[in-house]
Amino acid sequence: MGDIKSRAQFGISGSYDVGPVVLGATLEHALEEDDHNDAGKAFTSLELSVGTNVYEGPYGSLDLGLTSLFGDKNYMQIWYGVTAGQALQSRFQAYDAKGGLVSTGLYLAWTMPISEHTTFSTLLDVQYLSKEAADSPIVERRLQSAILGSLEYTF
Repeated sequence: MGDIKSRAQFGISGSYDVGPVVLGATLEHALEEDDHNDAGKAFTSLELSVGTNVYEGPYGSLDLGLTSLFGDKNYMQIWYGVTAGQALQSRFQAYDAKGGLVSTGLYLAWTMPISEHTTFSTLLDVQYLSKEAADSPIVERRLQSAILGSLEYTF
């Protein structure tokens, strides 16, 4: 299928508190790496989120939120599309992905203090791919999930 090489990206992220709810937006743009390679084209994505704290106490903090991810045509083609050349070299049929909604999802984040300088955080993220992304021949499941754990020490 080929490689998606790392490249320069820039973005802006912001949030706004509306009472107990936090509205967020992150806009990212990847610079063109190779205009003759489909995986090297410039792309843009936008993530919108709304979240709130559902618990704050001796066991830490629990946050819950909803997200939506949008991508332009190049974003969708790089991550979900299959070019004619890729189709010839793989078991997948060609697929021309269109820009738009990529996924909607739900996250649950728990941060627990262990000591004065140490915290443990865990994140459960569940994303439901849009029809455009889910119809891609490289996608096995429309419902995507991830679990992340991190240990942070500050000094």
